[in-house]
Order: sequence, then structure tokens, then C-alpha cells
Amino acid sequence: MILKLTDAGAENRETNTWLDITQNCGYASDTELDEIRDLNTQISKLLVYMINNPQKFALKPQP
Repeated sequence: MILKLTDAGAENRETNTWLDITQNCGYASDTELDEIRDLNTQISKLLVYMINNPQKFALKPQP
């Protein structure tokens, strides 16, 4: 599970790079990009929380 979460974190960081490119090319307004970056930051925080607390998210074995 941790491996998949760290993969998701890497993809999330890659998204930041694409947002920088989007901004540099003028494809979106600063307001739009700020909103997306805020959402991306929230996702990052959730992923870090899940990585640090895997027992809360792991499937429990069925009896």
C-alpha cells in the first residue's frame, strides 16, 4: 500500500511541474492556477497522512 501512495505522491509533484508550465505558457489565469494548486496541496497532505498512518486505511482481513 505504501508503495502505491508514494507513487501517487510522485505523480502529485509532477502535477505541480505541469502547473508551472501552464502558468509560464499563459494557458490559465493566476486565479485558476491558485485554486488548482490549493487542491493539489490538500491532496499532498492527505497522501502524507495516509503514508504515515497506513493502519487506518489498510483493508482488514475478513473472518
